Amino acid sequence: MNDGKVVVDYEKCNYCGRCVKACPTDAWDAKAAYIVSFGGTFGNTISKGKDLLPLVTSEEQLFRITDAAIQFFADNGNASEKRGNS
Repeated sequence: MNDGKVVVDYEKCNYCGRCVKACPTDAWDAKAAYIVSFGGTFGNTISKGKDLLPLVTSEEQLFRITDAAIQFFADNGNASEKRGNS
């Protein structure tokens, strides 16, 4: 709170949603959504996921995106890369 107003430090925000549930002023009018990020491991180095899409607001959208990502990696992944069982 700053001068009676809710202030968010977006540099530190990870969009976990805890503030929405815990806000003592009910200042948040939030809609549930999913953050889709793409990253992974490259040898011994982990690549933090990058948010390439806007917030996904439905499970149907989420499933279409994950299906497309899985298909992309199946079609374009190198044989030496780890993959799920096909």
